[in-house]
Amino acid sequence: MSSDLQLYRAVLKNDLLAFLEGAFPVVDNRWGLEVAPYLEYLVSELTGIVEGRQTRLIINLPPRHLKSVLTSIVFVAWLLGRDPKLRIAVISHSQALASDLASKTLQLVSSDFYRRVFPGLHLRDNGRKAMDFVTTEGGGRYAASFETGITGRGFDVIIIDDPISAHHVKSEKERANVNENFDTMIASRLDDQIKGAMIVVGQRMHEDDLSGNLLQKGGWKHVCLPLVAEEAASYTFGKSCWDRTVGEPLLASQWPEPIIRRKREEVGAPIFAAQYQQNPSAAFGELIRPDQILHFSDLPPDARRITLSWDTAVKTGSDNSYTVCLVIARDTRRHYVIDVLRSRLDPVQMRDAALELITAYKPEKILIEDASSGSGLYSMLSERGYHAELRPTGGRGKEERLESQLHVFAQHRVLIKKNQPWTVEFEGELMRFPFSKHNDQVDALTQYLAWIADGPMTNPVVTGTGGKEARIGRALSRQPWPVAKGDNPLRPRGKPMRRW
Repeated sequence: MSSDLQLYRAVLKNDLLAFLEGAFPVVDNRWGLEVAPYLEYLVSELTGIVEGRQTRLIINLPPRHLKSVLTSIVFVAWLLGRDPKLRIAVISHSQALASDLASKTLQLVSSDFYRRVFPGLHLRDNGRKAMDFVTTEGGGRYAASFETGITGRGFDVIIIDDPISAHHVKSEKERANVNENFDTMIASRLDDQIKGAMIVVGQRMHEDDLSGNLLQKGGWKHVCLPLVAEEAASYTFGKSCWDRTVGEPLLASQWPEPIIRRKREEVGAPIFAAQYQQNPSAAFGELIRPDQILHFSDLPPDARRITLSWDTAVKTGSDNSYTVCLVIARDTRRHYVIDVLRSRLDPVQMRDAALELITAYKPEKILIEDASSGSGLYSMLSERGYHAELRPTGGRGKEERLESQLHVFAQHRVLIKKNQPWTVEFEGELMRFPFSKHNDQVDALTQYLAWIADGPMTNPVVTGTGGKEARIGRALSRQPWPVAKGDNPLRPRGKPMRRW
């Protein structure tokens, strides 16, 4: 073996960036690789996994910047070449994506280039399946999705690549499923919880996506690189330093200003802020614009008809949804949000809060979403003589329910009391929907607006306290209206019905 070949192998075996440059034509031969500073920085952070500097790493990067090629294909092949005993899982949101990444990794591992660099790695004859190939040393790469799971297997390294699709990320249920599956199904699959490594890679899509959920819990190294720098930053790795100036793209040769501007127009500001700038909290939603939200200081004299609209939650943990009650007054045309209760409450606390709001505002209507713990609150209020209405969602999603009421915002008929402790948070949730982490206040508001659209009753329906026996007593004590034979009980006697 020539000394040049030995040196070549030694360099690529110990230098992930050099290995990336050599492997890239095998993985994608359509164009050459430009080794931009951000790639050097990413390589340094991934190398930190091997060196033991970190075992929990989140990489957030815009689309089309080689994050999957580097992390889920090249890095995995490099790890196996260095240690064929490693067991590595790569998990994606769909089986199709998992299969694509796996087949490209197998293509790389089976190439002449790879065999020259890592001649000691061999695959079992029966272990050449792209989704689950095994080395003769017992290691290998296992591909899975959140659809299939990895129950029953243990790994040294787990990589989560694009855990949720753009189609599903707006669904609170889908986001919760991904986060729960990670906690219960994936995180426990590391054979060594101390030395085993986990990497999450993907663009940000929502405040409560998997990256956001894990960052809130803490303990993760976060590599977050927006497409365009919004502030100056310096990145130090090894003996190198990358200084990034405001407005600088990650890859200027591929993303000049006209292309960036066109992409922002194509996808819209909310998606661009989340997926390209990695800042979902700055993403205004596509439904309610800031100019559609008005404020008021003093309630108009004729806006005295009060409604309480409840969206209740089941659990009280810090990661769970909030229980929300909006206090809304209305006149003949407009709706005024005058108070907001937003807290995590157990059933007794919820009941007590409801009674306080009833005493304070004397509402003519109480609306409760017919889901979660709503029926429990309904029963507790009924026992105390307060009649509420359970409102079904009709099987429609949150976005669809809000979309049906957008004309009310466009007509500037929803006003929010300004300078309240809850004002900023309430407005922010409205404008960021459906990208905000929690949507409970939006749900309570759309429930109220849907009730208005259905044609609400005008008579007071809060009957007071005293329980079932007291209500029966009051009903029996009422004097019936004497009606002569042939009279219409809805029209006073002796007065003709007015013709219009």
